[in-house]
Amino acid sequence: ELEVDRGQRLGEAIVTEQVETEPGFFRMVCRVPGEFPDPTPGQFVHLRVGTGTDPLLPRPYGVIGFHREARDAFFELYYGVVGAGTRLLSRLKPGARLPCLGPLGQGYTLDPARGAILVAGGRGVAPLLMVYAAEKPRRPDLPFVYGFRTAALGFGIERIAREDRHLATDDGSLGHHGTALDLLAALPPARLQAATLYACGPEILLKRTALFALERDI
Repeated sequence: ELEVDRGQRLGEAIVTEQVETEPGFFRMVCRVPGEFPDPTPGQFVHLRVGTGTDPLLPRPYGVIGFHREARDAFFELYYGVVGAGTRLLSRLKPGARLPCLGPLGQGYTLDPARGAILVAGGRGVAPLLMVYAAEKPRRPDLPFVYGFRTAALGFGIERIAREDRHLATDDGSLGHHGTALDLLAALPPARLQAATLYACGPEILLKRTALFALERDI
């Protein structure tokens, strides 16, 4: 194992769990040596899947959970099969080994002087679940606005306290029949003005969230 930069490790990850939560969507847990640094919410790992040229480069996967046991560390991922890399990843069984570099990225730094509202769309919920777990103990009021296509794809809902959940589905099968932005707009104006928005999801969600904030000087 090689330390490539301060706070990063290049080494090997060993798959310990691989569960298909819904067709085409997977939750995976990997074990890494105890020297692996604690990731901050929003950071990711680079995993090299396969030995051929497709995919040629490692792929980034956002960390949704991290813990330590004895001398080992474990990170948890949530991903959907969207191409060659994730297709190969989804076929791995417990015990599989793959090169791993991480943690990478800037992560989320929440302003302790302001309120916070989390806005997630689809698989973009992954890093925000880790933000929520880290921040909830010191923030009794932490709205989590979460939109997804249908009820079966609401990964991680049980990790969000009932009083903080604001759920929307495209087909109306769970929560509000509409979008996450509908629910964001329905929050009390005073609550919005006192908060910073932290978002992750499809580009259209990020664009609309940014415009929403600009129009209201949030």
